[in-house]
Amino acid sequence: MRDSKAIGTETGSETRAQHHPGSGKRPSPLGWTLVAGAIAALVYIPAVLTGAQDPWQQSHVLGPGPTPTPEPVLDKMGDIPLDGPFAVTVGYGLSSSTSVDLHLLIGANGGTGNTFRLATAEDIPAVVDLSTNALVRVLVPDDGNFLVQPTITILNGSCCAADQGFVDNGIFHTTLTTPGLNTQEALIDAVATNSASLVDFPGSSQVSSWLDMLTNADLVASTYNTSTSQVQIFTRSPSGAWTPLENVPMDSPFTNSHWGQASDPDGDKIFVIGRNNGPVQLTQVDAGTGNQDWTTQVDFQAAPPTGFRYFQIDWSGQVDLPGGGTGDAIAFFSPSDTEVDIGLVAPVGGPSPPNYLQIVTFPGSVTDRQAFSSDHGIIHLHFPDPDGTGVQTSVINCNGLAGPCTHKTYKDDSRDILWSGFAPDTMVVQGSVGTVIPDHRIIVEGTPTNAVSVWAGDLPQVVHNHESGELQWNNVVGGSEERP
Repeated sequence: MRDSKAIGTETGSETRAQHHPGSGKRPSPLGWTLVAGAIAALVYIPAVLTGAQDPWQQSHVLGPGPTPTPEPVLDKMGDIPLDGPFAVTVGYGLSSSTSVDLHLLIGANGGTGNTFRLATAEDIPAVVDLSTNALVRVLVPDDGNFLVQPTITILNGSCCAADQGFVDNGIFHTTLTTPGLNTQEALIDAVATNSASLVDFPGSSQVSSWLDMLTNADLVASTYNTSTSQVQIFTRSPSGAWTPLENVPMDSPFTNSHWGQASDPDGDKIFVIGRNNGPVQLTQVDAGTGNQDWTTQVDFQAAPPTGFRYFQIDWSGQVDLPGGGTGDAIAFFSPSDTEVDIGLVAPVGGPSPPNYLQIVTFPGSVTDRQAFSSDHGIIHLHFPDPDGTGVQTSVINCNGLAGPCTHKTYKDDSRDILWSGFAPDTMVVQGSVGTVIPDHRIIVEGTPTNAVSVWAGDLPQVVHNHESGELQWNNVVGGSEERP
């Protein structure tokens, strides 16, 4: 049933933009219109890039955007009551040529220690197209019944599972930290017995994790080694073992600064964001050689937070750059005690640090991990309102980086959440990695009332390379166009 509490109340923020001279270019055109409008102040904040002495420079003057899109509506798919849910890993599984299952691995603590169990919404309608690349258009229902499985005993006491997983041949894969501070891959039976097995990462003294699945079906994961104070990056081929790739010095999660990880889905580059005894920095690692290409400062918050914070990044793909040309971009989520900075930085993927940066700032503070994603410069964010009451949903358009960021933000003060996440945009389809294109974004929330709520969010979307025939629908931002 459609929820009557549509997200309302537009709010503002501060936007700032900087440019570092000497841009590299990566070809491929990009064009789409603005999502939404808001007027904000442009602020110049000097910063010095690692390995370079030139400061970021102002590049744009912020102006108003066009008429805002309609307010998004959240349709509740269901509530999953559990005693003390603290995290969820989300993954899709192909159940037939016309349907998919949505799997949630939920961590909970009812006072007797951490436990994990699967909850599944079965047989969600989908259109599967294997004619070129594997594509799955998911037709998200307004409601759904979630089958909650028993506790997975082998995972008792574990923590800090990755936010996204995947299902292959009936096995749900994710990574998490098991008792004894060792990170492992969990392989969970998603069909019948709900049993699981564990695959060790090399090493020990590890805590927490992130997981990415690349288009060639290789896996990239990172964990934190408390003995060496470094983020450890690992890779695994579909039939191989986890192999150490590189270490990146970062502040410990126990100092309230949890690093973030993302990857170029083609598998060329891996990105890590976080603090290293100073302001927030972004590091690019070559997935083939394991070498660090560069490290650069991307945010200007000098002091670490006092409450637990997740830094997050997401691969955004091709965006327009100032002065012409295009480049690949990374979007990031950088929280502190006083504000939340949402940024887009480009071009990435090359041998030199990125030259262009846009940041949108929301005053206030949030903790834990949030629903955060980016597609060609459009950033989606769904998180506890930093003013301390309600839920905030923002769609941010940084116009590639060739123009100023605009955003449309909606607030719902009728309910509160503790953390949130989006369903992933990839899944395994007949042994290949498919692109998931939902007609509504699936949002998972942890609530203060000991429940996991699942919503179908009517958020604007960008769809690239999939604009023909039945794969086109009305909530695409600014329409769509063919790409070479």
